[in-house]
Amino acid sequence: MAITQISEGVGGRRVLRLAREWTGMDLRAAALIRRADVIVDCAGSLLAGKGLRDARLDFSLPRDMLLALDPYDTLHLVGMGGFWLARPQGTLRRWPASTATVLVGPGRGWFRPLTITGNGGTMTVAAPYMERRQKAALALIERATA
Repeated sequence: MAITQISEGVGGRRVLRLAREWTGMDLRAAALIRRADVIVDCAGSLLAGKGLRDARLDFSLPRDMLLALDPYDTLHLVGMGGFWLARPQGTLRRWPASTATVLVGPGRGWFRPLTITGNGGTMTVAAPYMERRQKAALALIERATA
């Protein structure tokens, strides 16, 4: 088995490799994210109106996804399929540079809320927040889109 040299990017090795294979280019950062199955606003009230429509759109997303930032600051949301050997299945959304903002919310535990705001609306997903490479990738994506 040949070992190939991969240019550096921020994020877990497997996540970077899968995102590179899908986008066909070297990446600045890649992070694993998951569909947020429970959405509660700060007041603890039920979502209504536009918030409820946005939440329903988010539930149509696959359970596991990759969020990748390419060298041109384009943000790619890639759906994953499978379980143990998950593979990219398709590009769900793409935001050119300066058209989306990513914000990692405060929290405790294994996940943090991650909000992506772009010209197509706002979506909230859950970002695993345990591994230092994942944290670094999320921080770089957040800074690059601010």
